[in-house]
Amino acid sequence: MKWLVSSRPRHDIETRLQKSGRADLHLEQNADYVSRGVDAYIDYKMSDLLAQYKETYADRDPEVLEELHKVENEVAKELRRKADGTFLWVALVFKQIKEEECNVDGILAFVRKMPPDLNRMYEQMMAQMINRQDGNFRFCQQALLVAYRPLRLSELARLAGLPILAVPRDIELLCGLFSIRESDKTVSFVHQLANDYLMNTASKLSARIFPDGHADGHRTIVIRSIAAMNEVLQKDICSLGRPGFCIIDDQTPHLDPLKSILYSCVYWIDHLCEMASDHDRIGLCDNGSIDAFWKNHFLHWLVALSLTRSISEGVAAISKLASLLEAIQSLKHIYTNR
Repeated sequence: MKWLVSSRPRHDIETRLQKSGRADLHLEQNADYVSRGVDAYIDYKMSDLLAQYKETYADRDPEVLEELHKVENEVAKELRRKADGTFLWVALVFKQIKEEECNVDGILAFVRKMPPDLNRMYEQMMAQMINRQDGNFRFCQQALLVAYRPLRLSELARLAGLPILAVPRDIELLCGLFSIRESDKTVSFVHQLANDYLMNTASKLSARIFPDGHADGHRTIVIRSIAAMNEVLQKDICSLGRPGFCIIDDQTPHLDPLKSILYSCVYWIDHLCEMASDHDRIGLCDNGSIDAFWKNHFLHWLVALSLTRSISEGVAAISKLASLLEAIQSLKHIYTNR
């Protein structure tokens, strides 16, 4: 476990492990080991990829199988030349090969077009996504980039305005540098470096995803969260039949009705507080959409938080909202008295 944790050069990890005995392994100083590891990874991924094609060509002439073997060697050679000892670069190339559903005779040309630099790879992937998708792409990206945790597919569909029954593979294609974890159907970055790149870049690409800055993404999440909760929340939403139901009992409430709005219930106020302005525009005013939501669903919201064991987060959220309202009132008072 120490080896796994300390393999990432982060100062906070280094500080925590300083007092305990440990063996330092600096991969940067052992480039030969890394290179051999990347080569082995390429061989493994190529073998896995070519196995799919070999099934198609299993009944062909030996010449065809020999040509297939040549393609495998040529592609592996090109990957080793460009990878420069970077596992992530190799993983991203194979991710794109899978998404593009390349034919066996097109793999080599596809790999040759791949830029050897990770940032250029990110730029190319995201540019391709933006250019071939409709407006849903930008909302999908915004939701994932500003979210406080990985989103389930059903949550992403709500927040990005996608169809509830959207095909997972289509969503993965829509998201670019994100991948779907099969175990719990959550969408997350393929790597932390991808997150850092998209959040910190000052390129035109970032401007296309966030034309009005990151506040645009927070605003979208607030608006769609309110709409989703208005649509889903209701009295006795999980059909428990008993107001005094204790969630620590062996009986676990059936939470299916809440799955698509779990993120919205817990985090919508956090996103609201990230907005520096335009609060009236999203209904944070007397008789606005947020006021109407509180009047119609405040108790339903508390029940949802209780059923998902998130009451403490709800209390903290209400405190944040109260502070935000006080700050807004103070600003209005200042402008009124000028």
